[in-house]
Amino acid sequence: MNSLLAKILLVVVCSCYFFPFELNALPGLNSKMATAAVGLVLFCWEHFRHRIYTLRADLVPVLVLGLVFSLSSLMSVAFNGTNDMVFVTYFVSMAVWLGGAYCVIWLMRQIYGKASLQHVFLYLGIMCAGHCILALMIDNSAFLKNFVETVFVTATEYFEHNVRLYSIGVGFDTAGIRFSTVLLGLGYLERNTGATARQKIFYVTLFLIIGVIGNMISRSTVIGLAFGLVYMLFPSLEWLRSKITGRNIAIFSAVCCCLVLAAIGGVRLYESSPGVRELMDYGFEGFINFFETGTFSTHSSDLILDNIFLILPDNPKTWIIGDGYFADPFDPSKFYMGTDVGFTRLVFYGGLIGLGCFTLYFAYCTYALSMRTRYLTMFFIMMFLIQMVVWIKIPTDIFCTYALMLLCDGHDWHAATETAETTDMVETTGTTDITETTERTVI
Repeated sequence: MNSLLAKILLVVVCSCYFFPFELNALPGLNSKMATAAVGLVLFCWEHFRHRIYTLRADLVPVLVLGLVFSLSSLMSVAFNGTNDMVFVTYFVSMAVWLGGAYCVIWLMRQIYGKASLQHVFLYLGIMCAGHCILALMIDNSAFLKNFVETVFVTATEYFEHNVRLYSIGVGFDTAGIRFSTVLLGLGYLERNTGATARQKIFYVTLFLIIGVIGNMISRSTVIGLAFGLVYMLFPSLEWLRSKITGRNIAIFSAVCCCLVLAAIGGVRLYESSPGVRELMDYGFEGFINFFETGTFSTHSSDLILDNIFLILPDNPKTWIIGDGYFADPFDPSKFYMGTDVGFTRLVFYGGLIGLGCFTLYFAYCTYALSMRTRYLTMFFIMMFLIQMVVWIKIPTDIFCTYALMLLCDGHDWHAATETAETTDMVETTGTTDITETTERTVI
């Protein structure tokens, strides 16, 4: 199963999982639930077929810690007598993400024989770049915009009054946060010594598309842009100690050309198109303010700084166990205590106990992945740091990315034998027997 059609199907399934959407015809049922249901069926079928009755050892603590966080949230809600169950049901949400991730990983194994970390981030990168391009098309085509709003549930009124791009299931801060994890993943692909020159150019192209257009969808994308660039540049000293080869010079020159062309094109569009100028003013407000005033700031960052220092719990009980509220009990459309800073909202909901459990949950995910592939410890630590930085902006999580990494077959790059994986997504892995792969990589 290695046809182009199968690979396109994989991109679509990745999108259904990573950026859930609802159809106007079926409100309340999103695509993440559908992929999770399929994943559950596939999980049962694979495990009964191969007589596998155990879970992967390092997944058990992940499930336990997710359950502990849900129980700590339940304790806060019960103690305070509230009915805000947003994190009490987190264990269910975590299980749904794992089910959807299994569906993606299973399909990837059918196509390639195994699902490596390289495959995961390649397809996530292609899918995210595709959404960025689709967002531009929606913004410039009234017919396409009307079609999307008719078929899919969309925050139409919000986007009519706020200048930002959107795609199917892609919008707001959650899109930027997920873009951030993918940008770091593309940094990992570009940095990997097993990639060919053509592959690295392709990864950088995806990185630029998501980094630039993604910021016009959500400015939170800048988090991944920064982390991805740092990760790509991190081995530069090691690279300088090696011999300067023609291949390295060609890669460096091609990357520089891509950056120069992107910069020239962006400047031309900014000067000639009022619509593009408006989008860039939103997406790169911080950089524009920096060049004009010398201070990197946006309206969002100013609000965050005010909230961090002015809106904090004022009693020991709230600090320890929280108030059991995530949204304003009198107006659920507003934030409890008027703050959207992730750390403070988690403290107001479940206290330092809840925040500690949630942090430990992601810390263990990072530890488990690092123990599997010690060579990539820095990469997993930076993924964890993205989660910590995200909480400064908004109280959401990136477990959708962690779930894929936890279920995949790990790092596997065959530098000498792989062929280029470009826009046609040519096959890069060997012909590992699917039965052996499944038995070797149990959930």
